Amino acid sequence: VHDSVNDARTALECARHYVAKGGKVDPVEKVYSRSSSRVRNNGDPADTAMLLVHRLPKTTISEHISEMFLAYTYVKPKHVPDVIFSGTHGKCHVEFLTREHAELAYTSLVGEEREDKTGKKQKRVGLKGGGYVCVRKMKKGK
Repeated sequence: VHDSVNDARTALECARHYVAKGGKVDPVEKVYSRSSSRVRNNGDPADTAMLLVHRLPKTTISEHISEMFLAYTYVKPKHVPDVIFSGTHGKCHVEFLTREHAELAYTSLVGEEREDKTGKKQKRVGLKGGGYVCVRKMKKGK
């Protein structure tokens, strides 16, 4: 899926990152989506452009999550709401421009994939300071 607005936003964020790092950045590796051959399940509320990010540390703000997706997947979320905390961890539903963008972001994340207790796929993504967060798909078994 091609989206010029998302491409422009991502290019701007990349340029800002490059300038902030004084030109000393790691090379970018192209990532290919495996979701293009999938058939959409029209009308299913779980078939959305969203991913659930949970097990977030208490110090996490929405900007941290947006920066994580840009740094780890090169896909900029459309909207990251405020994190909702309960106990020692938080969660939020990250919205992407399309379902394909969400799928590409999930596929690009490096981490161990497992099924949660409801049968939905999720990945454990390591954090730079130690620990991990979980990023979960909104649909079972895909």
